Amino acid sequence: MSLSDFNDLHVSQGLDAVRDQVMQAVERGARAANDEPPLPEEIPPEYESDDLPRSPSGQGGAKRRGMVVPALFDLKHHFALIYGTDTVFDGIQRKIMRLSHLKEAVGAERYKAWQSSEERVVVRNVVFDPSGRYDVNEYVNLYDGLPMQRGPATEEDVKPILNHIWWMASGDKTVYRWLIKWIAYPLQNPGAKMQSSIINYGAEGTGKSFLWEQVVKRMYGRYGITVGQAQLESTFTTWKSHKLFVVAEEVVSRAEKAHYKGQLKHMVTGDKHIINEKNLPEREEDNLMNFVFLSNNTQPLELDYGDRRYLALFMGQPKPKSYYQELGSWVEDGGVEAFYNWLVDLDLADFTPHDAPPSTEAKESLIDMSMPSPQYFYRQWASGDLPIPLGPVVNDDLYLAYQRWCEKSREYVMSHRKFSGELKRFLRQERVDIQHPMADTERRTKRVWVPDTWVPENPAERVRCIEKCCQAANQEVGRYHKGEVQ
Repeated sequence: MSLSDFNDLHVSQGLDAVRDQVMQAVERGARAANDEPPLPEEIPPEYESDDLPRSPSGQGGAKRRGMVVPALFDLKHHFALIYGTDTVFDGIQRKIMRLSHLKEAVGAERYKAWQSSEERVVVRNVVFDPSGRYDVNEYVNLYDGLPMQRGPATEEDVKPILNHIWWMASGDKTVYRWLIKWIAYPLQNPGAKMQSSIINYGAEGTGKSFLWEQVVKRMYGRYGITVGQAQLESTFTTWKSHKLFVVAEEVVSRAEKAHYKGQLKHMVTGDKHIINEKNLPEREEDNLMNFVFLSNNTQPLELDYGDRRYLALFMGQPKPKSYYQELGSWVEDGGVEAFYNWLVDLDLADFTPHDAPPSTEAKESLIDMSMPSPQYFYRQWASGDLPIPLGPVVNDDLYLAYQRWCEKSREYVMSHRKFSGELKRFLRQERVDIQHPMADTERRTKRVWVPDTWVPENPAERVRCIEKCCQAANQEVGRYHKGEVQ
């Protein structure tokens, strides 16, 4: 038997029964009001924990300057004190606020009644937990599901956007398939932290932002955001809270690429981040953000040699106007919803968040532009673009060749010490007693760079082979330094 009077129900069955009945009434009303799925911007703020139900209609407080001030019922069931802090979670506005600010908003009398009530809800913390790891009875979860509605979708329904992605991937099947799976995985597994990110750069007007802003970000609703340089530089990091998908537009200027490289690495692959909201204590939240970086610059970010974090996509000249009009019509005709459902049904058995992105010409170009001069010098030497044989070479000789190369290439010359430090990432250095620079000179201990790929002609006489290589390299370096060979 169901009781309609909350007081009678409380006495006979307890507070949990009251909460269950309130939630059932609210859910029935919401379903009856509109059978169609609401747009993300139409979705009202709701509680994300069954312990914090919404008020029945007519239970709100008095109006003050156009805003409904929470009544005592709202305070008991919509607000949760965060244990060990002087803050409270407002489930109506879905925000954290100071207790002093709550008291000012509702008045001292109502605040005191809430503070002394045994029905007041206390939680351990506010978390962002799409995977449901935290106990809903002890934590307020900022996640309550993606706004998209499930339905059937065929490949024909999403053909326009698949063609667009094919163009973005420059017709490379490996890149195309990896990119689609990268988009699909966190939609099938909300809260999955991809260990990679996308860099999409190139000429203006190519539609770089169309896929990410108009299509993918809309699938995430309020869990998606677009940020710029201002957010990256700000000491306040509220924008990171409860976000799953981030489109970062021109976030790093040319002069600051190296400065922000480490910060971006952490945002792409870090497990946690600090949320610093103005006038509130700092708190830690799981970092579940997956990033796409958009830029019109030829070098949007600095990448390390051997990078495994980024897929770089370069888009050249824009398509005809009709191409983008077709994509726009596809979106208006329900394309985003169809693409979401197609992605959610995609087979991802052979894909994980840790799969490294495939290499592209665009990425190799970014790596080249990001390299310190010693690294780029080594890369050209290793690829055979310098007139010096790839093999053992005395440290001073290789630095002399590097100086000449910098002079020709208009590159910045690093000190000998820093040059050696950079090369240790690719070469091993040995101390060897050899005759150098010629066979008839006194044998001395030299620091010699030895490539890992080098194999001595006669392993039994390894030192003698190193000596011969160093003598030959000395001759070629001398000719290169004098400009006799290019």
